[in-house]
Amino acid sequence: MERSGNCGSNHPGVANFNGEWYLFYHTGANGGDYNRAVCVDKMTFNADGTINPVPFSKEGIFGTAEQPKK
Repeated sequence: MERSGNCGSNHPGVANFNGEWYLFYHTGANGGDYNRAVCVDKMTFNADGTINPVPFSKEGIFGTAEQPKK
């Protein structure tokens, strides 16, 4: 997984839900290291079982990204 560029760490995790694999991570989208945004993106695999790179998205798994209310 690539580094988010705006946050010092990711602490990623993966989970299988209804037969699909998802990558959970966080970025500093809300202001850097101490104001993080939790993100989730779907994982895909090659025929040999290796994981395709999961690019950071702004849309997430539902196609929209909503900023938290302050």
